[in-house]
Order: sequence, then structure tokens, then C-alpha cells
Amino acid sequence: LIVCLMLALPAFSVLAQDSGDLFVAETGVADEGSETRNTALSQLLAVVLGRVSGNTGIAGQPAARDLLAAAPSLVQEYRYRTDDFDGKLVRYLWARFDQSAVERMMRERNLPVWVQRPRVLLWVATERGGKRVLLNLENEPQARAAVVDRARQVGMPLQLPLMDLEDQTKLTPADLWSDYQSGIRLASARYPHQWVLAGRLSAQRGGKWSGAWSLIGRDDSQGFQAPAQGLDDALAFAIDQAQKLL
Repeated sequence: LIVCLMLALPAFSVLAQDSGDLFVAETGVADEGSETRNTALSQLLAVVLGRVSGNTGIAGQPAARDLLAAAPSLVQEYRYRTDDFDGKLVRYLWARFDQSAVERMMRERNLPVWVQRPRVLLWVATERGGKRVLLNLENEPQARAAVVDRARQVGMPLQLPLMDLEDQTKLTPADLWSDYQSGIRLASARYPHQWVLAGRLSAQRGGKWSGAWSLIGRDDSQGFQAPAQGLDDALAFAIDQAQKLL
């Protein structure tokens, strides 16, 4: 019976982050010397501050300077690894920072700490040559990787729809294109979420896409326009703009 119930449950593609994951980062380094390591740790902490605050530019604020300088003392653990990249070994530094210490120092400097992170469900419709379709990111692995990576960079719990028969029955490209929010909310009800990010991307010359987006909540919504960009950049741009609105 348990097996049957498990098989009956939909395997939602949830990409939400645990709060501890926000404090983990990795970057390439030239060597394992202490000077290189300390510089890299400051860079990694800058990434962490962007996630924790929800503002990717926060590391450039004067209040963050001494916090970044203290990065080596805020590390709980770090380690190196190597990877083969086109026949050349590349070295990486991985680090986990102390969550309580980082958050305390941020609050002491009046830097924002984003505690309640709403889960965002992503729907996208595309138009090319007069034909509109729902975008299934499982068929666009590079674009999927780009949007997932950007969501992780900014600490956004992102959920992707299954794009199964139920989704395709409940939601049509026309619903997204007309910004039919009642229909979008109805189709989204099967997924746990607090906000829906719904996009309409039109194909342009040179493999670029221009778009209009809606960030839809329970009772309200906000919209924004996107310039013509490659698909990867267009999706990453939408994540950034939604993050700012949230």
C-alpha cells in the first residue's frame, strides 16, 4: 500500500534551498596558499551575503567591508577539490560559513537578512513564427541550468512545473499570453508556492527573446518588461527582477 501511494504522488520538481545551503559557496583558485585562500573566502562570503540578503549587490555597500575582511574567521569548514577541464586540472575551494555569526554581524551593521523566502513557481510561454507553446525546460537543459543556477545564486526557492498532461490541460499558452491570472492561479494550485512568475517570450533575430513577465501573488501582481536577450540570459534576468520585487 505504501509503495502504491508513493507511486501515485507527483514528483514535483522543487528546487527549494535549505537555509544552510545559503551559507555554502565554491570558487576556482590558483593555489592552496593562505593569501589566495583568504582572498577567495572574502569573494565567497560576498556571494553568501547576496543570497542571505536577497540583494546581489550588497557586498559593495560600505557596511559590508569589515564583514568581508573577517571572512576567514567566519568559516566553519573548507576544503579543496580538483576537476578535469579539457585535460587541465582546475582547483576549487569550497567553504561553509557560520550561519549564526554571519547573520548576527549583518544585523549589527543594519544589513538586511531575508528570513521568510517565498517559493516561486515558474511558467513560461514562447512565441516563434506565430506559434505559441508552453516552454518545457526539461527539453532545454542549458536554459534550465541557467535559471536554476541564478535562483541558487540569489537564494530563491524555485519550483518548476512538471509540464505533464495535467499541466498542459489546465494551462494553455494563450492563458499566459493574455496574462489570464485566474487561470494561471488555478493551474498552479497543485504546486506548493507563494508566488508565480509567468513569462511571455517572443523570438527575435539572432536567437534572442524579448519578454513580458508577471509576478503573481495570492491577491495582487506586478509586471515588468525584459530586453531582447539569449534564452539563458532572459530567464536569469526574470529571476533577478522577481527577486528585487519580492
